[in-house]
Amino acid sequence: MSQPISPDPVEQAAQDWFLRLTAGDMDTADLQSFRDWRQADPRHEAAFREVRALWNDLDPLEPAFAPAANETATHRIRPRLFRPGAVAAVTALAACLLLFVATTPDLLLMIEADYRTDRGEQTSVTLPDGTVAHLNTGSALDVRYSDGRREVALLTGEAWFDVARDTERPFSVLALGGNSKAVGTAYAVRDRDGIATVTVTEGTVLVTPGKGGDGQLLHAGQRIAYRADGGIGPMERVDMDAATAWRHGMILLRDRPFTEALEEIGRYHPGRILLLGDETKLGRVTARLSLGALDSGIDALAATHGLSVIRLTDYLVILR
Repeated sequence: MSQPISPDPVEQAAQDWFLRLTAGDMDTADLQSFRDWRQADPRHEAAFREVRALWNDLDPLEPAFAPAANETATHRIRPRLFRPGAVAAVTALAACLLLFVATTPDLLLMIEADYRTDRGEQTSVTLPDGTVAHLNTGSALDVRYSDGRREVALLTGEAWFDVARDTERPFSVLALGGNSKAVGTAYAVRDRDGIATVTVTEGTVLVTPGKGGDGQLLHAGQRIAYRADGGIGPMERVDMDAATAWRHGMILLRDRPFTEALEEIGRYHPGRILLLGDETKLGRVTARLSLGALDSGIDALAATHGLSVIRLTDYLVILR
């Protein structure tokens, strides 16, 4: 009689973490524990990527998770031979994951990202080469380092990078099919509404959009935006204080239309902020708001524009 196959403890742990991530019930402390586990042993990282790759290779489920045409393609490990126990485990994983597809819109980010933040959350992480990545609200980052390259993919949101100098391995940030490359510098990349924006705060960065677009060299104090189809906008000077205010716990608005200001504030709010009324009658906004006292800032903004604030829940604010 054949003996049952005992599950490998590392593989079992990887499967357990994968299920917990997709269930969406992990808090910040749990996510940190997961990161610590992945970094504690190369076998942990390899096992987790194997489970993730097996999930990606389940063809019947592929359409539900296929990226849209304008999304950055994620690294995929192609089918290969796995132990029978691993295949059976992934089959069970697939059944569980299907239960969460409809209710977990950020499932791909949870699976692909090495680091992520929720709305209103910010964090800083040190990458293997000493580069520090500061993640802004609602962001996700996939780290793709190897012996010959330093590469990360900004899957969504915004991150500012203080890049460790290494002339042999330029540092690259992928976003919307484009590439922002530097040696030792500091710059931010933002992916929002189908547009990637690169802002250089120190040194120089070569920005190359996808689809064979021409590269542009940016210096400190300059910004440029590009789309997934390769279109790239003009280079422009940037308001450095406003662009980096979030790193100091602030939102700095200068002569912005009211709806744009409200949209920027909404990036940091855990719920939704709705405006009821004629936006054309509202003036422009110049204000400095603390991320630590966002509700007070919303109240002040409303008061200066003759609006009242109705909070139905912590996740729904109405201005009228």
